[in-house]
Amino acid sequence: MGVLLAFGTAISFSVMNLAIRKGGRVHPGENAVLATLVINLLVFGALMLVSAAGGTLLPLRWDAILVFAAIGLTGPFLGRTFMFAGINRIGVVRASAIKNAAPIVTLLMAIAIVGDRPALVAWAGIGLILAGVFAVVRESLIAAKAPALAAVGQAPRSGGPRTRAAELGRVGIIFASLSALSFGASNALSKVGLNLVPDAVQAGFFTGIAGLICYLAWEVAQGRAGRIPRTVVAVRPWFWLAGLGGTMGQLTFFWAIQLIPVGPATVIAASEVVLTTALGGLLAQQLEQVTRRIAVPALLVFAGAALIALGR
Repeated sequence: MGVLLAFGTAISFSVMNLAIRKGGRVHPGENAVLATLVINLLVFGALMLVSAAGGTLLPLRWDAILVFAAIGLTGPFLGRTFMFAGINRIGVVRASAIKNAAPIVTLLMAIAIVGDRPALVAWAGIGLILAGVFAVVRESLIAAKAPALAAVGQAPRSGGPRTRAAELGRVGIIFASLSALSFGASNALSKVGLNLVPDAVQAGFFTGIAGLICYLAWEVAQGRAGRIPRTVVAVRPWFWLAGLGGTMGQLTFFWAIQLIPVGPATVIAASEVVLTTALGGLLAQQLEQVTRRIAVPALLVFAGAALIALGR
């Protein structure tokens, strides 16, 4: 059952990624993070009420709430912010491949926090992931110099299309890499929190609250508080779909790591990159091309994540 739930996580996050890509083209310049966080909180809030009414809600613990809040900061807030920014600049398949280097961060945190001693095969997995990410980054930088990739970003404001596209490519790679760091930390913290309180609904609720508070605080600090109400009530179906995908992805991942170790759950969830590549090829060709130079490195990233799981 845990394996099926982890695979559900991969499907849900693939849907979220593709919906963000489509929504970004329909509503250029709009930030989808707030919409997805609001959907998260609405769904998990409803589930909390149902759980409390049914008597299945576990007792609250402040130490667990603090860990769940840290997950909200690293995953839903920072992870999505960087990931969505990467998708809008280098495309959903490239950003997803780079983001799925997250198991490296999870492994390193396990070594540092709990003294995990991975086998040699896990280090081979790190090598495969790094090789795959390097190939994606190299392909992205090369493609960014071509006029064709100008369509992936926005119209150039200064300089020629190649200059603007190259700039978008570099920034997108940085954002996607930061999302890998953020989601890797979030995955490691998820197991810690659920060891304290094994309640996926409670975890999702407090994670959602923390992510939304962080986002709102950031907007206020940037002097953009006035646009928050307009963004919340705006009709953005693709962003709502992304929010539902992200919510289901969180819920199934939390459930999965209650049933199976976080390593295997993470690697199965990392098949998101394979699904995103396949679905991107079928559904998003009008947005970006999925070539062998992108697909093969994406598969390398997934294979590396699998070796990391086997070596723990």
